[in-house]
This record gives sequence, C-alpha cells and structure tokens, in this order.
Amino acid sequence: MRKNESNQTTEHIVKLTFEDYLMRITLLIVICIFIPVYVFNYIFKFCVGVGNSNYPTIKDHATVWLTEYYISIERGDFVAAEPKNYDGAVIKRVVAIGGDHIYAKDGKLFINDIEDDFAPDVYYSDFDVTVPENSYFLMGDNRAVSLDSRDFGCVTEDEITEKVIKYENK
Repeated sequence: MRKNESNQTTEHIVKLTFEDYLMRITLLIVICIFIPVYVFNYIFKFCVGVGNSNYPTIKDHATVWLTEYYISIERGDFVAAEPKNYDGAVIKRVVAIGGDHIYAKDGKLFINDIEDDFAPDVYYSDFDVTVPENSYFLMGDNRAVSLDSRDFGCVTEDEITEKVIKYENK
C-alpha cells in the first residue's frame, strides 16, 4: 500500500490476463527445461566405462562424469582422449606431463628417476620416453592389461577431449 499526496492510503493492484499467466508459465517451463538440458549436454557429459583397464579405481560399467571445460590437467587426473595412433576413445590416468622422463627398466616403472610404486606387482617391459611439451603420458590403473601410451604413444592437448570430474562404481 502507498500513501498519496493527501496522506491517504491507496492500493495498487495489477490484474494479469490469461495470456500474461500463460506467457509466464511458458517462460518458466522453458527455463526449467533448457538449463538442465544445456548443463547436462554441453557442460557435463556422462558415459559408462567399459573394461577393466582402470580397475580397481574405475570399475567395469562405472558411470563416469566428464567435462570439456577444465582449467588444467595434472598428474593423477583421469582424462578422456582420442589418440591419433588409436582407433577410438580411451579414459586413462595422466602419469607424466610435458618434460617428464618416464621409463621402465628391469620390470620397474620410473618417472623422473623416481620409482613408481602405484602397481608394484606389475612387471613392465622396457621402454624409455621423454614426454614432449604440451603432451601427456597416459596409463590405466590396471597396468598389466591396460592399452595406453605404451601402445599408442603420448597424447597432445588437442587429443584430450574431456577431463573426468567424477565416477561412480556400481
């Protein structure tokens, strides 16, 4: 309620027409549908992980949430990539970044001359790679069976399509 110049109280009532109500409800429905669809199709994506290459961290048929919008990729992150030397997409852990020296000698894995004890029971075939700048060396957590950078080589930033932000094992 408002007071006018003569100090009398007046009421200001706005009457909405049926078309006004219909327009507001339509707008509300569009917003309630558009925002979740946009968020879950363009900002976040999810897929079902198939295979045991990341077992026991990400199990077979786990739900994996991904995003194309990330600030950085660091050692230990899981990423989705489409390596140019491989026909298909993979989800793997980043174990080495540009400038790192990763190699296997006498069955053991070393990153920058420090022994990696992530999978101590795995015997590694000898290899020696210095990761190029703006590239990553990817490996699955189940290193004994994983098809990874030991097979298809380092992946560049352009080959990484998304970063894993969450996973739910079933």
